[in-house]
Amino acid sequence: FQFPQNFDAPYSATSISDRNTRIRTLASDLGLHLIDLSNHVSDDNGATWKSSSFNIGDGIHYTETVRGWIADQIVSWVDSKTP
Repeated sequence: FQFPQNFDAPYSATSISDRNTRIRTLASDLGLHLIDLSNHVSDDNGATWKSSSFNIGDGIHYTETVRGWIADQIVSWVDSKTP
């Protein structure tokens, strides 16, 4: 086994954007519902934050508002599947 050439930069903006694209593709290919957090908090596929108010100041962890949005998305999806 050999790591990819740019493996040492797993948190670079391009790496995150690439992963988000791959996640969307995989979810689509498998017919899965995807709560697209990156689309909600970023205008450039996760490379940067849409607003600094979405993270707690460290550039990584989401605020309570974003966590509430995630919960709302889950509840809405579950409600749509409930007979």
